[in-house]
Formats: sequence, structure tokens, C-alpha cells
Amino acid sequence: MTNYEAKIKVKEDCKFHRFTDEHPDSRITYWCNERNCVMVVESKDMDDIEDFQSMGFCCSNTKISRQGSHLEVMYEISQPDAPSINNIITSSGCWYLQPVSLYKGWEYFTVYALHKPDLEKMMHGAKDQGMLIELLSLRELGINDLGNGAFLPASALHQDITQKQLELLRLAYEEGYFDQPARITADRLATMVGLSRSTLAEHLRKAEYKLLRNTLPAMLLGKSES
Repeated sequence: MTNYEAKIKVKEDCKFHRFTDEHPDSRITYWCNERNCVMVVESKDMDDIEDFQSMGFCCSNTKISRQGSHLEVMYEISQPDAPSINNIITSSGCWYLQPVSLYKGWEYFTVYALHKPDLEKMMHGAKDQGMLIELLSLRELGINDLGNGAFLPASALHQDITQKQLELLRLAYEEGYFDQPARITADRLATMVGLSRSTLAEHLRKAEYKLLRNTLPAMLLGKSES
């Protein structure tokens, strides 16, 4: 059975698209279910975060948490006046991988479909709403490929984690650093990899933070559904 994976980028008249277009160092990543959305805003420029907060939100039950250049927003989804690209994708019989990223004015999706005409319907539907949409790639998938990659991709969990951080995180786990009680000390682990204790701790702290950042929004959405 043949299925399809399409990578697309979309630009529409939306304040989040306009924001990333006007603030090219910024990136917005979001996870949504039917009721709630968790959005993470990051930028090298601290002023971008200030500008984003000053936009305000016209949404119910908005919760905002900021840590430096990292802003997390959780809010209830309101019914849009016109179909969003998310609505168009799902109403066309397709589904998309989360999280979704916005940067430099474009929103990037990985979309899956059981039938190729459903992808064509999605493309036409977006254009009918005045959106700019580009097909970046299209490939056929077997059912095993679809099941293994469409729902929990490693790339989503590893986002922004460097190869060095990932290797140290894996080694620390395998050696029992995170066990209770720990089977190896930080000093011993640092000696194994030829780093100072403080440098090892910094690598692990950054890796742990990024891993938590990449998974926490999905966990929060799951909690909101219970």
C-alpha cells in the first residue's frame, strides 16, 4: 500500500507569520490539539521576545512563561474567521506532523496522506484562501515507513541538541549517572570523556533542558485532554 509524505511551506495573513517575517532571527514552534496550543518563541535578539509579548493575545486562558530569550505560551484555540492552513490540511483528508515551525515568514509542515489527490486538494484549498503554498518535496511511503516515522520522529525530540550533547547524554544514561542512586559520579564520567566536571555538567544541563523543552509541550497537551 502506497502512502505519501509531502513537505510544504505556507505563508498567510497571520500575525505570527508577519512577526517572524519582521524578526528574521526569531523562530516559533507549536504543538496543538483540538482545544489548546503550546507555542515556544525563541530568538537570538532579546528585543524580539519583548516585541512578541507586546503583540498581546486575544485568546482565552492564556498562560505565558519566559526564561531569557525563550518564551512559552499556552492558550485555548478560538474558532478562526477563515479556515487556517491546519484546518485545510485535515479537512483535505491529510494530517501533519507536530511540532510545526515558523521562521522568516513561512510555516513549515510535513504532511501525510493515504491518497495523492488529497494532497492536491490541500494545495488548491490553501490557494483558494489566498495563501502562498509551496511543495518542497514529495515521496511515496510504505505502510511501515508511515507508522515508524509519522507520529514520533526522533528529529522532533533531538531538535537543537548538538551531536556532542546527545552523545554525552546517552553515555551518562548508559553508565548510570541518572540512576537512583547513581552508579557513576560526575567526576568519574568527566574523566571518561576527557572533560572537566564543570564542562560536562554544562553539556548535560543544556541537553536536558532542550530535551525537556522539546517534549514538555506535548505532555502539557496530553494533560489538558485528561
